[in-house]
Amino acid sequence: MRNRRFLVPAALVGAFGITLVPAATAEASSSAAVGHATTPNPHLTLTFANSGSEAHDADVIVRLAGLAAGSATVSIDWGDGSVFSTESVSATAATDSGINLSPVRHTYTALGTYKLTAVVDDGQGDMFAGHTVVATGSEFTPFGPARILDTRKNLGATGPLGSKGIARLQVTGVHSGTQTVPAGITAVVLNVTATQETAGGFLSVYSNEDLAGAALPVPTTSNLNFGPSQNVANLVIVPVGADGKVDFSNGSAGSTHVIADIAGYFTATSTASRYLAMTPTRILDTRKGLGAAKPSVAGGHSIDVTVAGQNGIPSDATAVAMNITSAGSTAGGYITAYPTGQALPNVSDLNYSTGVDRANMAIVPIGANGRITFANGATSGHTDLIADVSGYYTRDAVTGASTYNPFTTPIRYFDSRGTGTDADLGDLYPGPLAANKNYPIPVSSPDSPYTAMVYNVTVTQPTGGGYLALDPYDPSYPSTPTTSNLNFSPGQTVPNLAIATPGNQTDPKFGTYDDAAIYLGATGTAQVVIDWFGIFSQ
Repeated sequence: MRNRRFLVPAALVGAFGITLVPAATAEASSSAAVGHATTPNPHLTLTFANSGSEAHDADVIVRLAGLAAGSATVSIDWGDGSVFSTESVSATAATDSGINLSPVRHTYTALGTYKLTAVVDDGQGDMFAGHTVVATGSEFTPFGPARILDTRKNLGATGPLGSKGIARLQVTGVHSGTQTVPAGITAVVLNVTATQETAGGFLSVYSNEDLAGAALPVPTTSNLNFGPSQNVANLVIVPVGADGKVDFSNGSAGSTHVIADIAGYFTATSTASRYLAMTPTRILDTRKGLGAAKPSVAGGHSIDVTVAGQNGIPSDATAVAMNITSAGSTAGGYITAYPTGQALPNVSDLNYSTGVDRANMAIVPIGANGRITFANGATSGHTDLIADVSGYYTRDAVTGASTYNPFTTPIRYFDSRGTGTDADLGDLYPGPLAANKNYPIPVSSPDSPYTAMVYNVTVTQPTGGGYLALDPYDPSYPSTPTTSNLNFSPGQTVPNLAIATPGNQTDPKFGTYDDAAIYLGATGTAQVVIDWFGIFSQ
């Protein structure tokens, strides 16, 4: 796969007017200034204007202010024994209003979390030290799956979760069999379900503090949308702060019970698995006898599907990222995907209703003989199952294998309902979007090491039923995608996690950026919202 440079929204300033800067690492914090009234720069300060990381690299921009006279030198201690000193900065270049110094990059020999310290010194008694924490890429370890939150049973938190209420869940230290989630993880994979809601609304799942322990607010993004009395699930990959906890915020006017099943976690260790992005590939469709026998799966029954060694997935892959869809169901129920050979766990990956096609993303460990089991937990009826793989995890040193960098704070990247401020790319395609058409969105430039993006994609206000596919953009790609990310009916608001692979083609309006493409296979129009949660990088 061709390398790409990650397109952060800051890189689009001027072209699209975007001013957001996603923080792939912890935010900056500063110590007190050291200075005296008799020295020339008593108000000398610096902060980290932005800090971000790739698999082994950190990019830092330092903001300097209060240099009213003379000159000063800025030094950066990278936290691994390496120190970088900038050229001397003059007072005319760094006034009280402050300026951003030129970006600086550092390459670490090992994955990990590092404390960066920047010091400015005017050589005349004025100094100031600022700090930030950067986490280089993290790798995946499958876990369970296991249920760690169920407010109906006071597991993990006491429920239900009231309007605007917040439930705080301890993730590190939880057990399942012989496994324990260790301290120091960077992100956790959870399948989150809302149930028994008294009003429609949404859930936001997030970390309430960064890697340095600094408090973070409730984000403006969402992970899960629901209506009254629904069972709605969605996968989340959420950063974990220094306290080892994640928060669940109820954005509705009523109450809801919340369930969370853990499927794995990310750590800065080279003994876990890295991610290989793929062009989305359908590996299971019981309607057509693809991957399993053609008959649909009856309630109380299961099917085993060979995953490893098929469709470009190696035989020693540890887990796959797949979108699971229930179609043509004759009764409501739920689907559990788990490693073949393991006992049926008390978790779910997908909840569905009679006659409604429903999809949900899952990261599923691969079991005995390279297989995954799909169990239908319904008490009656049957449903067809479809599974589309977007990538896999491996411990092998494979070209293109990537580590994960969660954004400390997720961002709203695209919203076809945009107000014209250009803050969320909404002006690219003022909605609603029409059906049966590709809408390219800029993702990365051709020299970037980034291989996949973690998005939460939401369809809302659809006038007809259909599906959404988020695919690598390529004019030669089939006009009708062969995979999908979510299914919707008229009037529904439906979200789903997507681990999207950028294409190798550009749309002329974006210059040199490679693109992903939004495609609506529908009978009407719909509004589309994309929230960005993290990146995979080489």
